[in-house]
Amino acid sequence: EKELARDHKDIIHCNAASESALTVIEHKKRLDLTEYVEPHEFVFDEVLSEKSANEQVYRQTTRDLVKYVFASADAKTLCK
Repeated sequence: EKELARDHKDIIHCNAASESALTVIEHKKRLDLTEYVEPHEFVFDEVLSEKSANEQVYRQTTRDLVKYVFASADAKTLCK
């Protein structure tokens, strides 16, 4: 909410050229009160954007786990 109040709209960017990286944009203020942006890039096995369809999210994150659960008598899933 603070970011929206300060008109900082784009905070996370999914890199269109890479399916495994995203950039977090951190808006900061120097001691002289000038504002600047500090980007932080993170690399993962895969990155899904907010435009990803539910089916794509399921296929890439959960489908193999569900198959494993039904094929095995011993499976545990922990959610935080």
